[in-house]
Amino acid sequence: MNSVVFGSLGDFFPDTEQPCRIRGCKNKVHISGERSMYSKTDGRERSDRLMCDECFALFQTLQDQEVACSTPGCDGKWTWNRFQQLEAHARGKDGEPPHGFCEKCREAMKQKEEPQVPCRVKGCKNTWTWTRRMQQESKSDKPPHRLCDECFHTLQTLTDREMPCRIKGCGAKVVWTKMQQLEWLKSGKSLDKPPARMCPECLKQYAGLKPVEQPCRMKGCKNTWTYTPYDQLEVLKHTPEGQEPVPLQRMCRSCLDFFNHAKDRELPCSNRGCDGKWVWTRAMQLGGHLHGHDDPPYHLCPACQEKLKTLQPKQMPCCEPGCQGTWTYEPAEQLKDELQKRKPPRRHCPECMEFLKSQAPEALHCEKCGAEFTWSVQEQLMTKLGTFQKPRFCANCNAEELAAMPPPPSVITPVAKPPFEVKVPTGGPWNESPVTRDWPDGLTQELISRMEHAARRVVCLGDCLTAASAEEPSWVAELENQLNEKFTDGRAVVLNAGMPGCTTELAILRLMRDVEAFAPHLVVFSFAFEDAMKARNANANEELPKLAGDFHALVRALRAVPEPPQLLCLLPNPIYPQRDGANDDWRANARPDEELLGLYDAVLRTQRACAKEDEVPIVDGKALFELVGARTAMAGMGAWNRPNVAGCENLARWLTDAIATNALLK
Repeated sequence: MNSVVFGSLGDFFPDTEQPCRIRGCKNKVHISGERSMYSKTDGRERSDRLMCDECFALFQTLQDQEVACSTPGCDGKWTWNRFQQLEAHARGKDGEPPHGFCEKCREAMKQKEEPQVPCRVKGCKNTWTWTRRMQQESKSDKPPHRLCDECFHTLQTLTDREMPCRIKGCGAKVVWTKMQQLEWLKSGKSLDKPPARMCPECLKQYAGLKPVEQPCRMKGCKNTWTYTPYDQLEVLKHTPEGQEPVPLQRMCRSCLDFFNHAKDRELPCSNRGCDGKWVWTRAMQLGGHLHGHDDPPYHLCPACQEKLKTLQPKQMPCCEPGCQGTWTYEPAEQLKDELQKRKPPRRHCPECMEFLKSQAPEALHCEKCGAEFTWSVQEQLMTKLGTFQKPRFCANCNAEELAAMPPPPSVITPVAKPPFEVKVPTGGPWNESPVTRDWPDGLTQELISRMEHAARRVVCLGDCLTAASAEEPSWVAELENQLNEKFTDGRAVVLNAGMPGCTTELAILRLMRDVEAFAPHLVVFSFAFEDAMKARNANANEELPKLAGDFHALVRALRAVPEPPQLLCLLPNPIYPQRDGANDDWRANARPDEELLGLYDAVLRTQRACAKEDEVPIVDGKALFELVGARTAMAGMGAWNRPNVAGCENLARWLTDAIATNALLK
């Protein structure tokens, strides 16, 4: 009978391996099947945790150690046992006791709470836990500045970055640290848009600079602006080595505010007859504001400026017969006359002008009767040029000599002389002003001839509201038509002596040329509009009394001419100016120029009172226009300051009625 051999029960349990029980050790421990069987027999679910041979050998050599307590100021001890030493060895910290606490400190630590402390990063709302162990090891009762877990992990993903220095012209780099980047992120900003920072060298220079007050760059402004250290540093960086830095030129705060709130404006060209526009820039407005001129200046449009560049000064012959001198016809005057379709003016050369200004009338004695008579400056000039002989006799003796002379024989039938001869003088005080030195546009040879044969001569002396171009309606022309309908027993001729820009004061200069030469029976004068514009550019409180004096002086001068005319004062039509100078929408009157309107009314009141004092009849055009309401008044206006055809007809009718009522023409 064959025998059967049975093995051990341990053969039913395989051999296994398990990690060494010491944390940090990577060795394996071999467990036999038999040991596994005994573990099961003893009721244990798994095999005992065992040390590897290496750890066990070291464990046998170690001894427990007494280590000082980690609490600052505590002299207690705690036991660092062999097992803990072995784990420290496995983690590579052999011989370095960990932080530990004595029994007393451990009991005290159990009584502490673990508060939540805000994260040290600005802008982060998270907290971190100040544990009991941290508190026990701390030397202070206050928690340290630490990062929360989120910021700590974010910080690990960041690296320091180099960025260019924020100062223009500096080539240095600035280190943007991880911590700075973290704070930048927590403030809600992107790392793609890093902050501008200075390099250490620029920062050192910046610290040595101080703010400096600099004068405003605008001429006429006495304010200052602050030249900051930052601006100074940028200028230093852009200044080549060895040269002195040039400070920046900037506006003060007041000028900058004005400049930022102002807007460029399109304004009409200052040349009459031109429809172009020019831009009154913000800078130009600021310059005018600083000099006390808030109203736009007179300026040429770009087309006129380009045209002006093509023109050259011309030498024109002197208007005085016998003189070979010339005067300079400037490009600006050429352009002005070209736009208004006027011929070049007749003017004296500088030598003749200087002679007329420097000389004075000379008293002579008649060689026949001994009477004293005046040798005028004009006659002296003509004598100097050889076109006139120095007079020897007075006017009476000359008349007697001429009467005694027999008439020369003639086979030609003499032409009948006109009942009146116009002798327009060539020089006089009107040349003292550029406004009055040229003849009125309406003065032509044909009109002079008509005036010589007229039964009733009327001169309308005025400003731009009296003057009118060929394309504009004219109350002066309409006045002549209505006078000839009113007076059928003789022709009435009206001279338009209106001149743009002429005030009452300037009108006195041209009476000898524009009034006395025509010996008018009636003078209609009107200067209220230009007087108001003059008062606007001056102190109105001082100007209004002066305007009253000018009015009285003009009346006295008109009544002092050799053949004094009848006088009639016209207070012209209403005006509707706009504050911003844009008069295209004057009928809407969205922004009325209250200052000019007030001055205009003040001038009208002044002239109304002066006319009453001087016993000069008036026609109050503004009051008559507005008699039936503002809307009807506007219906008679073609522009903000000029009447249309219907308005001119009304003015002429009111003047004709006043002339007839006051018997000013016979």
